[in-house]
Amino acid sequence: MQEHNLKCKIKLKDRTYKYSINIIKFLDTLPKDTSSQIISK
Repeated sequence: MQEHNLKCKIKLKDRTYKYSINIIKFLDTLPKDTSSQIISK
């Protein structure tokens, strides 16, 4: 049971990391205008 929980935690951490990287990549593609800068903050 503990091994299963550990695997779930590792998978969650990995998915969260990948999600955050995708968000950063998306924000980098936005135009460099004022509204986009506000969204990215």
